[in-house]
Amino acid sequence: MARGSVKSIKCLWEIRAILGESPLYDPRNKTLYWLDIKGEKLFALSLPSGDQQIWSISGNISALGLHEAGGLIAAVRKGFCHITFDEQNMPAVKHLNNPESHIETTRFNDGAIDPFGCFWAGTMDDAEKDASAGNWWRYTSAGEVRQMASGFHVTNGPAFDADRQLAYLTDSARQIIYHASYKSLDTFGALKPFKKFGKGEGYPDGMALDRDGYLWVAFWDGACLRRISPEGEVVETVEMPTQRPTCPVIVKNKIYVTSASIGLEVEKKQNALAGSLFELTLNDEKDCRPVYFS
Repeated sequence: MARGSVKSIKCLWEIRAILGESPLYDPRNKTLYWLDIKGEKLFALSLPSGDQQIWSISGNISALGLHEAGGLIAAVRKGFCHITFDEQNMPAVKHLNNPESHIETTRFNDGAIDPFGCFWAGTMDDAEKDASAGNWWRYTSAGEVRQMASGFHVTNGPAFDADRQLAYLTDSARQIIYHASYKSLDTFGALKPFKKFGKGEGYPDGMALDRDGYLWVAFWDGACLRRISPEGEVVETVEMPTQRPTCPVIVKNKIYVTSASIGLEVEKKQNALAGSLFELTLNDEKDCRPVYFS
């Protein structure tokens, strides 16, 4: 393994998530949230204490973001929602908008908040048969929804580089990460291929941007994370102890990575940790400031 900036890797929460995704750190309560899309679970891990919580929430939550008003903005199978927590820390889901209510075969997948406080989420054909059914939607706190891109097979990412005024969007099935100029709410440029991968390299899945402007990308069936420079060069490959890592999040000098067990023979030794949450320790702090849906 080319360690580079990574000092160590460990399994932080051994669990058999079917499709673990969307790790998100909330600095307001020092809690790491993540989810199991297919298992319809929301997880919470207190980083100071190590306390764990699991909630069953129907609707296939697929992506999370920090909501300025408290709680989480999220994408579910059919649209956007606001998740709040009561005094007993029990979640409640308020559905907000579904721009694809007229399409029965799609569901929402990955998402993230952009530098302007908007929540982006992508859709896809749930059966993955229609290779161009996926759209990217942007939702604002004013309740406005705008389609930002279309024709995707499996939407993943996204990530935003405020300093370079760029947006990154991934089509995992096509093994391509795209980028586009994103200077303001009204100026989103044409998508262009940023980095394409090939046979045997795995499929780029979720990603996180570090403070140097480099992308950390999880590779489904690639059993690794790759760190990619703003110029599109892979500068570091970190082997993971699971075949299907799905998404990273950077918190100070740590990277937390979700994974999936779906489609794997979990009884095999090499898949023993599939679906678990992993912690990577870096040599230096690499996180960016948090962004909120606002």
